[in-house]
Formats: sequence, structure tokens, C-alpha cells
Amino acid sequence: MPDAKSIRNDYETTNNNNTPFPFWAKVWPASIGLCNFLSENIEYIADKKVVEVAAGLGLPSLYAAHVASQVICSDYLQQPLDFVNTSIKLNPLKNISTTIIDWNFLPDDFNADVLLLSDINYDPIVFDALYLMLDKLIQNNTTIILATPQRLIAKSFIEKLEHWCIVKTTQLVNDSWISVFVLEG
Repeated sequence: MPDAKSIRNDYETTNNNNTPFPFWAKVWPASIGLCNFLSENIEYIADKKVVEVAAGLGLPSLYAAHVASQVICSDYLQQPLDFVNTSIKLNPLKNISTTIIDWNFLPDDFNADVLLLSDINYDPIVFDALYLMLDKLIQNNTTIILATPQRLIAKSFIEKLEHWCIVKTTQLVNDSWISVFVLEG
């Protein structure tokens, strides 16, 4: 994984200093929690086609590539995927690729056995669209694994997912409580 300080330095030298530092440029506790869950429950991703959406630096994708048959790491911006591509080159991973996908506009031919999501439910403005995406994928028999910090603002969104939830775990990661949900139809 790229060093956070070097990412910040690179960003500040190539962008207007008035632009906020991008959220994707950090490995968030939820992505670590998702990797912890996957390491203890490898059967969810072993020999499967796995897609991570809104991946940022793609830590869960990079982890999944060690056991999945195919991994697609995606974000809606190219810049974080450039860092993921560097990580792919630095590791002996042949079954992982990156692509731009905006989860608001999933391609019609989008398919995956497993969808990985970490820390994406932080803005109530997107909750309805996010729920519609999850519903569509569950209708297509995709297993969804969502890792999220326990935020009061997202409580109602998480409650809407409970009818799909087959597994829920909680863990402490870097002083943040992270919940991981496995969702299926």
C-alpha cells in the first residue's frame, strides 16, 4: 500500500491547495475490518468472481486476489486506481484488474459472485440510490459483504438491510467499531 504521507505530498504538489485531501487516499478502518472478516471467512471469496466498488486504495480487492478466481477493483475516479495498479505490479497477482465504475450507474452487464463494499454509507443523500443498487445485485444472486463504521447517521440505512442479512459481526479496528454484514436474497 502507498504511504499516506507520500500520497498527501504528491496530491498537494499537483493540485490546488484549496482542494480538500481526497477521502480515497487513506486505508480506512472499515477496509481493514473487511479484510479481517474475509481472512476468517475465506469461503465467501475462494474461487469466486469478486468485485469491489468504491474501492479507494483497494485493500480488500488486493486481499481477495490471493484466493478468488477473478477480482475487479473499481472506483469512480482513476487516481486511486492508479495506486491500486502500482500495488498489483508490486505483488505477484495475476487475477486482478481495475476499472472505473460509478455505483450510481452500474453497467447493464455487471455481474459478480461477491460484491465488496467498505465505508460507503456515510452520506444520507445517497442512501436511496445505494439501496437500489444493493437490491438489484441481490436479485441477481450476488452476495454482498459490507463493512461499515457504526455511525448514528447510517442507522436507518443499515436497518433497511436487515432482511437480507445472514451474518453480522463487529470488531474493533484502530479505535473504531466496525460492523461487517453479509447480505443475500
